[in-house]
Amino acid sequence: MIKLIFGFILLTSVVSCTQTVDSNEFFKNESVLKLNIYQADTLIVYNSIDLEINSHKVKELQDWIDNNKTDWKNSPASFARPSISIIGKNFRMLIFRDFVVIGFTDSNNKERQITRQSDFREFEFLIDKK
Repeated sequence: MIKLIFGFILLTSVVSCTQTVDSNEFFKNESVLKLNIYQADTLIVYNSIDLEINSHKVKELQDWIDNNKTDWKNSPASFARPSISIIGKNFRMLIFRDFVVIGFTDSNNKERQITRQSDFREFEFLIDKK
């Protein structure tokens, strides 16, 4: 029983290790990202936009990632519907009220998922009509 508890604690600490991220790595195989903005408390997509990888909004998203490179944690959890999602071929970002989830395929072709605390207001540039 003690070995089982110790193993669980060790696994939890390994899974929760923080890491840094690189937006160039996330977007290197992407050409278009789908931006979905969901209606509050529903599964209905309120607005869906294709974003070219060289668009102003994607540049701002890359800047946000590059300005928030640290304090990301591995996460095996599944998450409910976000307020905003950005989906590509090998990249997805789910934006919630107080945290962000990024799923991606790493350089070893393995699926990964990481999370980080954030404030939803930091992503208002994605909702702006500009």
